[in-house]
Amino acid sequence: MSYSYSGAIIGLIDFVRANKPALIPVDKIGIPGNSFTTPVNGYWARLSFTSVASDQIPAWQRDESIFSVDLFYPQGGGIIQQMNDAESLRASLQNTNLSDARTHKAIINDLGDDGPWYHLQIQLTFTFEGQ
Repeated sequence: MSYSYSGAIIGLIDFVRANKPALIPVDKIGIPGNSFTTPVNGYWARLSFTSVASDQIPAWQRDESIFSVDLFYPQGGGIIQQMNDAESLRASLQNTNLSDARTHKAIINDLGDDGPWYHLQIQLTFTFEGQ
C-alpha cells in the first residue's frame, strides 16, 4: 500500500474542519497554502505542519511530522471555554488513523496573550508509511 504526505495532511485538515470548535467559523481556519487574512476580532484557528524525521529502508518509508492547531479566542472572555474546546479536539485527534496519517500523542501548549487574542496550541505527532 502506498501512503503519502498529501493524503495525511488532507485527512488531518478535513478532520479538523469537520470537528472544529463551535465558536470558530469554518472560513476562519487558516489552512497552509490557502489565502487567509487574520481576523481583526472573533474566534479563529490556524493549521500548520512540520516534517520531523524520515526513515527509509528498501521498499519502505516511514515519515514523522507535527500537526499544529492554533486556537485564538478574544481576550477577556475567559480561558475555560477555549481550554474545553482544545481538550475536546486534542482527545479526538490523538491515537487514531485519519486517512494516510497515524496520529500519536497530542499536547496543549498555553501560549498566552497574542495581541487581542488568547492563544492555545495543540501539537500532534503523526506518521505515515508505506512503499
